[in-house]
Amino acid sequence: MNPKVSRRRFLTGAAGTVVAVGLAPSRTPAEEPAKTADYRAYLVYADPEEQVEDATGEDIEGPFYRAGAPLRSTLFDKGEKGEVLVVSGTVVARNGRPLAGAELDVWQCNADGKYDNDDPNNPPKKDQFTLRCRLKTNDKGEYEITTIKPVPYPIGENQYRPAHIHVKARLAGYKSLTTQIYFKGDKYNKSDPWYKSAREIDPKPDAKKVQRARFKIVLVRE
Repeated sequence: MNPKVSRRRFLTGAAGTVVAVGLAPSRTPAEEPAKTADYRAYLVYADPEEQVEDATGEDIEGPFYRAGAPLRSTLFDKGEKGEVLVVSGTVVARNGRPLAGAELDVWQCNADGKYDNDDPNNPPKKDQFTLRCRLKTNDKGEYEITTIKPVPYPIGENQYRPAHIHVKARLAGYKSLTTQIYFKGDKYNKSDPWYKSAREIDPKPDAKKVQRARFKIVLVRE
């Protein structure tokens, strides 16, 4: 095979091969759907030379999601304790194309490991949201949120969830994504059944000593 031919181009070319030999006796009907699904997944893009990025992995929603968070880019209100953290990045398709107007729904625990709705005896008011926001990416597919760094919290006897930020990403024509962002070096990462290193960030202080990190979200077409 020509080493300059990408896997994308090879698979696109293979599509014609499937049609040409569809009646060959060496193939069984059971093989056809798998091959069809394989190459068509790549043909959603016009240019066979495009590189395909891995889609951002899914994660559990958890029990503390609340719909209707306010439209804003800063998750906390004045007086919230904790270390300020700025997370920015882009939302893109698997071919790397920036996705403008993608909605991100973000929520997390506070510096004490508590969500605003995790006490059934003291629920928040309907219009009261703490450490939650919704925002949309700009024309370049970019986003930026300002929050505080979450902390690990217990979920049972000798069981802890590592620090994480929940994100839902939505855009017409793409599959909705529910995922979580983790933090490099958290001592509970390895014991957490949902943690994935591909979805971790490693915040670093900027010139003003504000912790900053970047996280790219890759969506899949429907």
